[in-house]
Amino acid sequence: MTLQGINVNDFNLAHFDTVPLPNPNALQEMKVATSLYDASQGSKGGGALGLVIKSGEKNFHWEGYWQHRNDALNANEWFRNANGLSKRPRLLQNVFGGSGSGPVPKLGGFWFFNYQGVRARNGVDPAGSTTAPIVQAFPTNADGSTSAALLATAFNLAPAQIDPVAVSILNAPSNRFGGKYLIPRLGQTGCGGVTGGAIGTFTCQFSAIAPIKDNQYVISYDRSMRQGKDTISGRWFWDEGSVAKPYGTDTTLTNPRTDTQWNRFLAITETHQFSSTVVNEVRLGYSRFLFANIPTDTLNLSDVGATRGNSSQFPGIYRVAVTGSFSLGTGVNDDRGTVSNQYNIVETLSWIKGKHTLRMGGERIQYQLNRFNNFAVRGALTFGGTGTASLAQANCRNDTNDCTAFQNLLRGRVTAIQSAFGDPARNFIATDYSGFFQDDFRFSPKLTLNLGLRWEGMSFGHDKLFRAGIYDPALAAQGRNPFLIPAQVNLSGFTGTPGVSDCALKSCFDGNNFAPRVGFAYDLKGDQKTVIRAGYGLYYQRLSNQNILQNSLAAPFTVQPLSSNTNPTALQLANPLGTIPPPSAVATAFIPQATRFAGLRRISGSGPLDINDPGVGPIFVNEAGQACLNYGGTATNCSINLASFTTAPVQPYTPYTQQWNATLQREIGRGWAVEFGYVGSHYVGGLGIWDPYIARVASVASPVTVRDMNGVSYTITNNTVNNEELRHQIVGLSRKRGARYSGNIGFSIYNSFQTTISRRLTHGMYFQAAYTLSRTYDNVSGSLSTDELNATRNGQNGANIYNDQSNPQQNKARGDFDRPHRLVVSYTYDIPRFGFLNNVLFHDWAISGIVTYQSGLPFSVTDTSTGGIFGATLGTATFLCSNPKTAYTHGSTSDIVAHYLNPACFSTAPIIPLNTIPASGITTNAGATGWGNTPRNAFRGPMQQNWDFSLIRRFTVREKEHFQVRMDVFNLFNHPVFRIPSGSTSVNINGGTSSFTRILETAVPARLIQFGVSYTH
Repeated sequence: MTLQGINVNDFNLAHFDTVPLPNPNALQEMKVATSLYDASQGSKGGGALGLVIKSGEKNFHWEGYWQHRNDALNANEWFRNANGLSKRPRLLQNVFGGSGSGPVPKLGGFWFFNYQGVRARNGVDPAGSTTAPIVQAFPTNADGSTSAALLATAFNLAPAQIDPVAVSILNAPSNRFGGKYLIPRLGQTGCGGVTGGAIGTFTCQFSAIAPIKDNQYVISYDRSMRQGKDTISGRWFWDEGSVAKPYGTDTTLTNPRTDTQWNRFLAITETHQFSSTVVNEVRLGYSRFLFANIPTDTLNLSDVGATRGNSSQFPGIYRVAVTGSFSLGTGVNDDRGTVSNQYNIVETLSWIKGKHTLRMGGERIQYQLNRFNNFAVRGALTFGGTGTASLAQANCRNDTNDCTAFQNLLRGRVTAIQSAFGDPARNFIATDYSGFFQDDFRFSPKLTLNLGLRWEGMSFGHDKLFRAGIYDPALAAQGRNPFLIPAQVNLSGFTGTPGVSDCALKSCFDGNNFAPRVGFAYDLKGDQKTVIRAGYGLYYQRLSNQNILQNSLAAPFTVQPLSSNTNPTALQLANPLGTIPPPSAVATAFIPQATRFAGLRRISGSGPLDINDPGVGPIFVNEAGQACLNYGGTATNCSINLASFTTAPVQPYTPYTQQWNATLQREIGRGWAVEFGYVGSHYVGGLGIWDPYIARVASVASPVTVRDMNGVSYTITNNTVNNEELRHQIVGLSRKRGARYSGNIGFSIYNSFQTTISRRLTHGMYFQAAYTLSRTYDNVSGSLSTDELNATRNGQNGANIYNDQSNPQQNKARGDFDRPHRLVVSYTYDIPRFGFLNNVLFHDWAISGIVTYQSGLPFSVTDTSTGGIFGATLGTATFLCSNPKTAYTHGSTSDIVAHYLNPACFSTAPIIPLNTIPASGITTNAGATGWGNTPRNAFRGPMQQNWDFSLIRRFTVREKEHFQVRMDVFNLFNHPVFRIPSGSTSVNINGGTSSFTRILETAVPARLIQFGVSYTH
């Protein structure tokens, strides 16, 4: 995106909602290029948006406007009606402002000024104002409290097996959701009935008011000098906004969060005309973006009898997530803030030479990013289902590992843990360069050629104090310390790795990015009625800072313990995160050392130390010979535990997109035109999270042989949870401990047929209907609402590879954003004066609207118990029906919403049996699951439609003064537009059949009505 020709894209996360975005009343021009654009623009292949702010005029003009929304005019949400909540949630919004322009006395030139304010109270926004938790039904006393005895009876457990902290969490008092307790009870206001039997689940629907405030100012100044040979222009944009989100964004029983966002932008442009054919333009730009997410902890560790090493700094409870059910606490990424500065200089020379229109120029952009992120400092605990779901009720008490997610919560069996400590503040800097040459050559009256070449020099950011690091698997394979720390680090006596660059990568700059652009336009008959256009272009895309940002999690600057446990131990909730040290610049006890395999130890059971025994695991030691934490000792500096973050590879590169299209345009008379086109693209080198060295599968025919530091060899024929580290292709790293890589493995292929019929605005009528038939295939899709790496409530799975993470190709499927069918109709019509419509009451009325029909988004069905033998829990479920089409539920809307897919078509991953029986005689292989067989994105959410309509009345007060009244209706027919099941990401079979593929949210609100007035002078 550019503003006044200045690149204002977010360097850190590539968010669109963080850029300086003036309101429509301050904009003079908006250009959107969705496929090919010439060499003067770069950085993104998906499209280019260019905004131009209004300039002043020689005569004084002004306007004022006001728009109002009120919940008294709106329809109730579908899910609120379904849960018996007849009262509509609050939605009050006032947008008001005005503009003025005119000449500047004495100084000369022209000025423009715009102010817009927003005041709102939003109770319908799913990202902060509403929440729809799925809650496990459980027995209670008369006062609503529960106890270990009641829970044990209902879930077939012994009272001694119930973790007392779990009981305290369930009994935590709070009126935030309309009841006496933080965890809602069955029968509570806002909650529906139970499904799935007596101990099934129920869904609640809560809304609260999010106050919103925003103020925005825009100032323009333009002056022509030296008889028009020089023009200087200035643009200033200022915006400050805040929203208090009562339900945050990360969890369903979430804490309140206040979000603030400020934007500043300044552009100064000097245009010099050397002659009538040669013009030079210099643009200087500065943009500043500030934001902070400030959570409020409403439940502390001390309230539930738990502890954590940093509880004096962060007293709030750890995040609790029960798969397929509720989650509570502050999200791992909910406590953060950023100050980002960007400095631009752009030079463009234009020269008309005969049939050639030549442009050439360059750009320099410097980024500064100062941020803090208390990422995962409170910790996050996940409770997924383990073992076989159908056996859980009978077997969980017997320690067979067959437990539902809620049973694991009750028993304090944590299936995944994430935490972090250290110094979270970072100060990144980076500089990009680019240059281009473009020739628009009018070869003949019928044929125009567009030829261009662009060079992009992309920089990888580094911290000013060089606090970053990566781990190199090649070093770990040699038994060496795999961590590479920038050589310039010198903090508290700790120094970096000699020869390592400032960003920890092999090089901090990628300059091998040349992007040709070619195209043509051919007028078939020379009458400008039938034109063929086609072209090809290469576009390099700057990676957001996410790739490097992950490296700031490197020990010893920041430590992020991460583990997954498919057969977890019980009663962990009192202190699940161990001893976390207080914040410091360098965590001296966590300076990475090489990890070496030193022998075997017994973890459970009895008998000889046999690597093929599920109860036996490895001993790892550090360089001093001390046994590592999690591997028989307490040493915290072993690289196998510290390589828990997503590391960049040693030599990443800039991704690129190839785009091509061909279009036939035909005028068909009276202002009408049709267009038929083919548009395609191929994206290469996108970020994907994977583990190319994931554990090998051992068998009697293909054993895995490893040797410890003493030269003793071990032959592995059984695949157990505890020998994953030895089957990992790089001994000394472990997927179970979080080792993974954000490499350039992403790809996508897009093909589409596009057709448009349009009528330009003539005699008061404008019409356009556009239909796109398309297909997108990729192996990772990034996210719909955030950076390349992370999954969010609006996306599917971010950049993660499902199932066999060593093979990115097997993740190829239709992309997360794939919508095969999309029809958009837009229109404006000034009602004519004839017959009874010629009455003065019907003068100057107009209608307009937008109608959208589109396919739903794809989604996957996952299984958190899958991948046990690989140390991973990111896989798809096992599919049991004949084909995906048979899995969809048919019937009433309520039936479809309750179970979009049939639970009987899916199962959790089976246990991989032992190939050989160890000497101890153990035959069970708890937690040792393989992968599921359901393809990624095998299913698609409901089709979506939406109708927006406006009714407008114009009044002419005087010749140059106009008054307008309008009514805008969004979702005119109040049709519920549902999101994909669970309202967010993939759907997990381990949530239990009662909550499986339940739809919880709508994609657009129920019908909203807005009124607006404006006065123009």
